[in-house]
Amino acid sequence: MADLEGRLKVFEPVAVMQMLQHVQATGELELTVEGNAARIYFERGNVTYACLLTPPWRLGELLLRKHLVAERDLKKVLAHQVQGRRLGELLVQLGLIEGEQLNRAVVEQIKEVIYQTVHWRAGGFTFLHGCAPAAEDIQINLSPQQLMLEGMTRFDEESREFSPPAL
Repeated sequence: MADLEGRLKVFEPVAVMQMLQHVQATGELELTVEGNAARIYFERGNVTYACLLTPPWRLGELLLRKHLVAERDLKKVLAHQVQGRRLGELLVQLGLIEGEQLNRAVVEQIKEVIYQTVHWRAGGFTFLHGCAPAAEDIQINLSPQQLMLEGMTRFDEESREFSPPAL
């Protein structure tokens, strides 16, 4: 049973995350919209991990875009990846990327989840107190306030880029 739940039409993601930060909540916030869901984990009000059911890009794609791994190396690792083994872990283990590079890429992925969700207005949310991400997940400790502000700024900038000029 959820400790807190509601509709995003009534309580937007920003308001929910601000409240969780204010009360220094620890647990899992799940935001759902048609065709996607986000899980955002909090510890004492700060975001520690986040993931999307259908992310705009996966870790391998991010590493390719950042030129941190060669496409041939990524394809080779993906072709031989054993189920249950994480891609980043394998790339570090094989010496194809450094652990710090992996950490920075995962932090960027986590931030992207927040950026994607700040403008969701349909669907719902649930918060389960005390839930934590898997121990093997790379975790961060960031203020949701800062992440949401960055996400809203980015959304506004993207909206202006695609809007026709005012006459």
